[in-house]
Amino acid sequence: MEKEGLVGITQYPSRWLQLTLFCLISMSNAMLWITFSPISDIAVDFYDVSPLTINSLSLVYMFMYIPMVFPASLFLDRSIPHCPGGLRWGLTVGILGSSLSAIIRALTNDFGVVWLGQFIGASVQPFILNAPPMLAANWFPMEQRTLATTICSVANPVGVALGFVMPPLIVNSDTTKFQLLMAIQAGLVSSVAILGVLLLRENPPTPPSVSSGATDRDQERIMGTILILIKDINFWILAISFGFGLGAFNTLATLLTQIVTPYQYDNIESGALGAIVVIAGLISSGIAGVIVDKFHCYKLTILSCFALATVSLIAFTALLAPDRFWIIFLCAFGIGFTMTPVLPVSLELAVEITYPLREATPSGILMCAGQLVGIVLIVEMDWLIQHDSVVWANASVTIGVAIGFLLMLFFRGTPKRIQLQNIQ
Repeated sequence: MEKEGLVGITQYPSRWLQLTLFCLISMSNAMLWITFSPISDIAVDFYDVSPLTINSLSLVYMFMYIPMVFPASLFLDRSIPHCPGGLRWGLTVGILGSSLSAIIRALTNDFGVVWLGQFIGASVQPFILNAPPMLAANWFPMEQRTLATTICSVANPVGVALGFVMPPLIVNSDTTKFQLLMAIQAGLVSSVAILGVLLLRENPPTPPSVSSGATDRDQERIMGTILILIKDINFWILAISFGFGLGAFNTLATLLTQIVTPYQYDNIESGALGAIVVIAGLISSGIAGVIVDKFHCYKLTILSCFALATVSLIAFTALLAPDRFWIIFLCAFGIGFTMTPVLPVSLELAVEITYPLREATPSGILMCAGQLVGIVLIVEMDWLIQHDSVVWANASVTIGVAIGFLLMLFFRGTPKRIQLQNIQ
């Protein structure tokens, strides 16, 4: 173990094991979410339903986030009387629910049962997505918190990338392999569930930082937390701005195949585009995490990402045409590189400006804003695509990201955890 300067403040190497377990859990749930999007045209024929009905397999994750966000936050924050809760049990609920979801989907090709499986996976998603800042605070020192939150947050897009690449490679045009795809995913997720149940821990024996060891953090319960957040204008600026960014990302992930199919790109090509968005995001998020941990330039990083993402989306919309795969590939790289860091940096900033409130509730509200925007954009873009208006569909996402940029210009929040650490 590694000691810091203050008595009782310790860094344990096992923090990296907990980080790895979380990443596997988040990747598993994300893979289940996006399974049907890269093969949506094949799924329409296989299940004999409409494109919007297939999109509902993704939309249900966004819809269920809204009613489940506060129960999940309460559970993670240990604010439910006579209920254990906490990080370990919250993530256990998340991965066991994801495993059950995957197994149910693998049992049959009946669309109603498959939708039930998606519903279960969607219901436990908030227990996972609300947790990154909490895991970072519980296990990591101040100078590694943003990096830890970044790694946790980009694990979800990595799962999305896996969900983009795997279905076209296994199914492609052979619908007889649909159940093979479901079985492989069920095996992967169930393996992660076993590891999680055996190895997940709540926190180390001693705190990794001054702020995580503070004794005044459990005084506010949920109603007090909500009242504090309602009065914080900077928090709501951040939440709405983040909502447009995450909503745009989720919309592109759900509808990318339907966006590029009219331009004669097949499922494998659309899967490659989705994967490069995530790979580019991994690179940029790693860079952003190191920079923000060192210089604490949260607002500047988010503004820069929003501005460059707007430019990338404009280029993608303007250049999208048949026989331009490598040009579109580069545009997709730009979109992923610029949009993805907004997720972890915003989540960490939300925790900073709302400290000493527990991490799950502010994070959950930000994620909920993203799901709400995503629902609206997906329904709108699906309608536009079905009416041969792909350019206008892309334009709506671009406008959303630009709105996120404009809102962040008015943000004036203060990083309170950093101030406490500096005082100590």
